[in-house]
Amino acid sequence: MVAGRRKLGVRGRIPAGACQGLQEGNLLGWGALVGPFIIQSWDGVAVLRAVVVLLHLELLLLLLLLLLLDLLLLMVMVGLLVFLMLGTNTTTVATTTTPSTAVPTPD
Repeated sequence: MVAGRRKLGVRGRIPAGACQGLQEGNLLGWGALVGPFIIQSWDGVAVLRAVVVLLHLELLLLLLLLLLLDLLLLMVMVGLLVFLMLGTNTTTVATTTTPSTAVPTPD
């Protein structure tokens, strides 16, 4: 068998450069992107490829969650800032009271 040309059941064959990314240490290379979700054989390359892809998906989900939490915190801080700016109104309007002209009635 030629390396990189093993049969994977009904899915066909792995391209010749499919594992090049993993061999060079590039985890986002072809080794992690060619057929990662369906493991046809329990060889080391397929399992490693699936694990790498699942770890990348997990990291992407964690980054998305952190981004959403960061945006939520930013919205809360902006809302609090606007609330404090609107709540501390320093321009007070002087109100004048007119004295009452009603005569008090004796008891």
